[in-house]
Amino acid sequence: MRATVSTRTTRYVGGGLVLLGVLAGVLAWPELPATMDVHWNASGEADGTAPRAVGALLLPAVAAILLGVFDQLPRIDPLGENVADFRGYYDGFVLLLVAFLIGVHGVVLAANLGFDVPLSPVVLVATGGFLAYVGLLMRHAEPNWFVGVRTPWTLSSEEVWRRTHALAGWLFALAGVALAVAGVLGWLLDAEGAMTTAVLGIVLVASFVPVGYSYYLYRSLGGPEDAPA
Repeated sequence: MRATVSTRTTRYVGGGLVLLGVLAGVLAWPELPATMDVHWNASGEADGTAPRAVGALLLPAVAAILLGVFDQLPRIDPLGENVADFRGYYDGFVLLLVAFLIGVHGVVLAANLGFDVPLSPVVLVATGGFLAYVGLLMRHAEPNWFVGVRTPWTLSSEEVWRRTHALAGWLFALAGVALAVAGVLGWLLDAEGAMTTAVLGIVLVASFVPVGYSYYLYRSLGGPEDAPA
């Protein structure tokens, strides 16, 4: 299977993005308030704060930790050889996750420096793009213990895994597109809260429907009621 992103690229580009995030926090430090806004509600209103050290450096730290953890997961997964079959998509997911976190970090810094950033549409569009890629990853994922819809039924049957992830892939892709469109429409129509709430419901559906579907498939294909955990 053709790789989308190489492991080497993920390590170096991801590491570079983390360093860029740290550098941005350090350079912005003198101009940042002692208490930073770090969370906004669906209407774009700040409703959570943190000390400057947390606001300026936490997300790059989280991105660095996740980059390291995801790099090692295929090595400790008992089904790690299956990850090799979709490693390019897996590495693309990891790199996109790091880029997403550093992007949000940049938005947080900009907002606290006084720039007029349309927070909700920016974050929702970025999240939508990320979910759409998760959908692509789902469609290519092979059975493993860390990535995908990991239920007792998908892990007990390769056919259940394949069909469940085919559905999950489309659901996550559609949820991602819906989230991005809602972010833009909510901004244009000044109805960000309502749009966000509606689409988050779609995201929840995309998350939970594949779980129930995997059980339905398992039983339909002749699996026993007491499927192994």
